[in-house]
Amino acid sequence: MLAALYNPLGSPLSNIPVAGWYQITTTNGGQFSFNLMDESGRVLLEIVNFSGKAEAEAAIAAWQQNSPFADRYDRQPYYEGRLVFWLMDAAGKGLVQSGIFETEEARDAAIAATIANGPTKDIRYTA
Repeated sequence: MLAALYNPLGSPLSNIPVAGWYQITTTNGGQFSFNLMDESGRVLLEIVNFSGKAEAEAAIAAWQQNSPFADRYDRQPYYEGRLVFWLMDAAGKGLVQSGIFETEEARDAAIAATIANGPTKDIRYTA
């Protein structure tokens, strides 16, 4: 799976209103991908290269389950001062690596946005 994130952490932030949604699409090659959208329709996360819809749905379920927990985001250096993070499951297994960030502030803002929107149960499908 490849992921890209476009744009005060602790335990689950269940008090933050969730207005985002997941958008599952089919690529030209017949593969599936999904985006995590915020309430304004901005893409927060893009994950691509699933061979089937069930695989994409399973990845969304893992994201929904793990994204509310701030301690499941493993912040890492990348290359030439750039930064990434991994979303981990409860056992510490890496689920997906983020896109690349130029600053800690940008990376932390992306994490905060996915904590807030990741738990949504709203899944939409497009052709």
